[in-house]
Amino acid sequence: IILSENDNLNSLTRIDSLLELVQTSERLKIKAVSKLELEIESKTDEFSSFCLQCLVLVDFRINNSIPLSISL
Repeated sequence: IILSENDNLNSLTRIDSLLELVQTSERLKIKAVSKLELEIESKTDEFSSFCLQCLVLVDFRINNSIPLSISL
């Protein structure tokens, strides 16, 4: 799953926030990071892509109120 920043303003700060969120999550791990994107995956096989997508979006929007696009 790839998370992309929708708004380039302060995007580095936002990606940093997202990195922090994923690093502290018990369910997610980081696969790859670039300037405006973060690729993540589940630490276990129990999550479907859709569940993982929803989880990240909800977590991130609640914690940061940031527009974020997610692609598989």
